[in-house]
Amino acid sequence: IINNLQLIIKNNQDDNSMILCDFDPWIYESQEALLTSMLDAILNSVGLNSRYSSAKSMVNSVARTILGEHVVGKIANDILSNSLYNEDLNSIKCLINEHLSIYDKTLVVFIDNVDRASSDNIIFLFKIISTILDLNRVVYVLSYDRERIDRILEKSLEIDKHYLEKIVQQEIRVPKLGGDKFEKVISISIKNVLTAYGVTDVKQFNFITDFLYQYISDIRMFKRLINSAFSIAFSDTNLYKPDLLALEIICFLDNELYDTIKDNYIYFVSFDMQYDYNAARATVRKDQYYKDRKAFFEKLESSHNAELIKLLANVFPNIESFINNRDSFYGDSENSSMYKSANLQSRASSTKFFDLYFSYNNNDFLGVSKFYSSFYDQIEQIDLPLIPKTVEECFQELPKEYHREFFEKMWFNQKDFEKQRNYPLLLGLKSIILHVDTESEFLRLSPYIRAISIMATLFSMISAEQKELFIESVSKDYKYLYTLYQMTSWLEDQDKDSLEIINKALEEMFRAISNNTINLYDDSFYIRNNIWAFVWVKKRLFGLDDSVEIRDYINKVFNNGIVYRILSDLISCSIGSYGYSYYIEDKSIKVFFEDTELIDKTIEHFPPNNKKEQFIFRVYMEYKNGVPGMLNRKEIIEKNPVDFDLND
Repeated sequence: IINNLQLIIKNNQDDNSMILCDFDPWIYESQEALLTSMLDAILNSVGLNSRYSSAKSMVNSVARTILGEHVVGKIANDILSNSLYNEDLNSIKCLINEHLSIYDKTLVVFIDNVDRASSDNIIFLFKIISTILDLNRVVYVLSYDRERIDRILEKSLEIDKHYLEKIVQQEIRVPKLGGDKFEKVISISIKNVLTAYGVTDVKQFNFITDFLYQYISDIRMFKRLINSAFSIAFSDTNLYKPDLLALEIICFLDNELYDTIKDNYIYFVSFDMQYDYNAARATVRKDQYYKDRKAFFEKLESSHNAELIKLLANVFPNIESFINNRDSFYGDSENSSMYKSANLQSRASSTKFFDLYFSYNNNDFLGVSKFYSSFYDQIEQIDLPLIPKTVEECFQELPKEYHREFFEKMWFNQKDFEKQRNYPLLLGLKSIILHVDTESEFLRLSPYIRAISIMATLFSMISAEQKELFIESVSKDYKYLYTLYQMTSWLEDQDKDSLEIINKALEEMFRAISNNTINLYDDSFYIRNNIWAFVWVKKRLFGLDDSVEIRDYINKVFNNGIVYRILSDLISCSIGSYGYSYYIEDKSIKVFFEDTELIDKTIEHFPPNNKKEQFIFRVYMEYKNGVPGMLNRKEIIEKNPVDFDLND
């Protein structure tokens, strides 16, 4: 109100007849400092400070004028005993009055936050205004909390409780904001703050605005909230701002609840439980987990404000489930919009990011999120011809251990790219697909298969002409045989027409390989498992299940240099709680060979000469001489995945 009033005065006076002066008494600890600073402020405002270098020269005169040692306190005694200063206060007052009169000016002194000063200083200030600085053409505008001032005056032994009525000539009570006006102030303020922080979609913060309508009743608290929770949440971080702001508001309003959330995350997180040992372990026995979670939330609800719990429901789906009496567990359903949001926006409901909302730290998951977000923005903004090259360049910067997370995020966006960008993006993925990590995890797709599924989706969305161009670009390059075959498995249910186009291309590739005896194990065409696509195409598209033709093909292309590549294709891998199991099965051997004689003779003359070949040899010898273990397999179990891909 004061700021608006000053602005109105400045903008609506043509003759500059009013001089404005601001003074905050609460920042001064001593009465002497308060008095001298106020005198300095007045003299400086009217342009007389150059003649009187310091207001301290008037302290002696002022102190003598204030009657009553108890009002001024010890400082008055110190001032009265100091004979150094002997300026005549009355002459100074006359000078100020004459100066304002000659120049036809009125000085308006705004004294804000009076109630925030100490009790002694408040009484001291009123004495100064009423007895000492009662100047002509000077108006004092005091801002204070009337209830606090009344309490101070009632406790004072030196001043009558009605003293304030003698000083204040006009009192303007400011009513508390309520109802629609209060909501409007909060709504506009939040929108302005968010805009200042660079937020373009303020609607995603509506739940926070709605909460503040219900919870905040004091503008001063709201102001503190803006200056604390908002400023912290919008510090340099890539976390999801609405979640982060909601948690910071809870920290500001109820620190105990904030700590409870942080220390009991297994009840709050809903997604990616497998990435956290405690969360995964807690949810193995789901019935018990549901029971424990419900009991925990019931206790939480009884111990904390209901509006704060509702605010949390916008951050954590499990709280929403509890409030709505739906005791379901939000798992990793990839078709869930909440799971998509949790991963793409790095939300607190995922174990990947939860602790970052409390530590403001970074981890690899957030690093990939930042990388992918930059990639997505680039693809959406650059010229179409630049997209394939951009995909290549971004992929080259991406460490192999980040492939899984990157393509999972891209999978969520696979239908979100601008339509005209689908084809160049497909070409970009084609250029990198043979270098994507093929390693699987327990119950999760490998990055390679995830990327294949994205390619299938993009292929189904491009035009007929673009499909023809894409098929033409891969059908003569037999390295992509396995890629095309894998794409068909993702098109069977979503796009029969696209499936038929790829199947036709696979048929032509199969015939060309068979008729021309193209060696899929040559460096030009070798990709691990490419041969299995050849086998599966033969079986699925031609209805042939006779291994004789495949064996004949292997015999024609076989040479000593490819034996470890063939064995690599024969190795299967399964993943369980015990680790990674690598093994070869009889049925796989029988597809390629009548027996192992040719393999044995070749290995005898060409023993393994690098780590990858040595591992392949170990698995093969386990198949030959090992003792069947779990599931009757002769297997080698490793704690971590083994890279034995011989593509390079």
